[in-house]
Amino acid sequence: MAVTSAQYPIVSDQNFIIATRDAGYRNLATAIGELLDNSIQAGATSLRIFVHCDRSQCHQIAVLDNGSGMHASALRRALQFGGTSRFNDRSGPGRFGMGLPNSSLSQARRVEVYTWQTAQRVSFSYLDVDEVAQGMLRGIPEPQNRQLPSWAVPHTTKSGTLVVWCQCDRVPRVDSAILVDNLRANLGRMYRYYLWDALTLLINGQQVYAIDPLLCDRRATHSGAKEYGAPLVYTLRVPREPKRNAQMKVRFSEFPVEKWHDLSPPDKRLQGITRQAGVSIVRGKREVAFGWFFMGGKRKENYDDWWRSEIVFDPELDEYFGVTNTKQQIVPAPELEDVLSRDLEQIARTLNGRVRSAFNNVRNDSRAARVAVALDRLLPPPAVLVGQPRGGTSTRRQAEAAGLRYGLEEVASSDDSFYSFRLTGRKLTVFLNTNHPFYRRVFHKQGRDMNQERYHWECVLFALARAEAEAKNEREIDYCRRKRIRWSNALAIFLGN
Repeated sequence: MAVTSAQYPIVSDQNFIIATRDAGYRNLATAIGELLDNSIQAGATSLRIFVHCDRSQCHQIAVLDNGSGMHASALRRALQFGGTSRFNDRSGPGRFGMGLPNSSLSQARRVEVYTWQTAQRVSFSYLDVDEVAQGMLRGIPEPQNRQLPSWAVPHTTKSGTLVVWCQCDRVPRVDSAILVDNLRANLGRMYRYYLWDALTLLINGQQVYAIDPLLCDRRATHSGAKEYGAPLVYTLRVPREPKRNAQMKVRFSEFPVEKWHDLSPPDKRLQGITRQAGVSIVRGKREVAFGWFFMGGKRKENYDDWWRSEIVFDPELDEYFGVTNTKQQIVPAPELEDVLSRDLEQIARTLNGRVRSAFNNVRNDSRAARVAVALDRLLPPPAVLVGQPRGGTSTRRQAEAAGLRYGLEEVASSDDSFYSFRLTGRKLTVFLNTNHPFYRRVFHKQGRDMNQERYHWECVLFALARAEAEAKNEREIDYCRRKRIRWSNALAIFLGN
């Protein structure tokens, strides 16, 4: 016998509304992504995000689109949990109908929605955590006609939707510029395929550009990597309709270690090289996860920062990937794990080995060192080669023919000199003293132009060391060393040490 008593509803709304706030969105971008998905599914081609902050306190976030808008009954369904008319629809980025209320209340205590299909009639409704928790609100309020906020009016079109999050108590308390930068980076990666397809996305008036985690697409903000091998294409049966098939494609990219290894740490982070190892999982045209997936027994290492993988799958294969209702993570089915891990682990180990080998080849071999090696033959060889009999002619003829090889190492030294060197055979190694203020305040200065500045300073250091290495006897060697120390002491004083 069916139980229909109103005393026992399926959901206890006063408790549910509090519990659902802990839905577990990984960051602000994944929560906002739910609103963007709805807008894209409504045919929007232009999206604007407004972030209103006062110092580190975020008071309001809004998403405005130029989509088709909603009529009043559709607006009420959109604010329901699971109240979509497109439940389980796989034609767009949405699917479950949980996105608008779930994501909104995970970040804010109140969400307001304005929607219009003609400029003359704007429908408004809302959800408020406190009103529900206090028993004042038991259903989605009937939509009312209401004017748009004055700040949004200049950006509206003949149809669209505006979602406003008020009382954003779950948004991280950081500087607004940092908040916006993080949103631009995450959303640029998550929606890269839509942005390449002419979707316009702005945050506080600043355009969001596509970010390719594989760093090989020239349309992206940063590029320069190369695809590794041919894509792997898998054909799988659609779980809901076993007679039909759908595809997924796996690509890999390999970064140019010899070109990028001597970038400064901030530049490596800015360009998405470091701290981004893993696989981008793309459902249709929207990234739903980024992490260390399908690698079998391969553990993540620092060398794995220097290659990437991307898996693009048809939404018809959702059941294999276990896409969550928040579309920010996957729980792969065992059969998919078995199929992909076999291939991906092997390729991951191969790429890791290639990166390791590339680093071994370029270690202590910076751009300045390569230039110095190429041009050293234009200079006369040093008269004394450490480790060789004084006056030996065979090594001298060898140095004249091929020039010296160069390397630079950063070492902590108690010596007053800001650099020292060693000439062994044909290898001239410069040791830069990390305890000297020259290293801290000049050579290791952080900045976007550091790569070029470092190249120039390395050229200076190699030239200084090479000139000193031309000393012909012990007396000249001692004189050069003492002058170098006096020069280093004066430099330390002038740098304010």
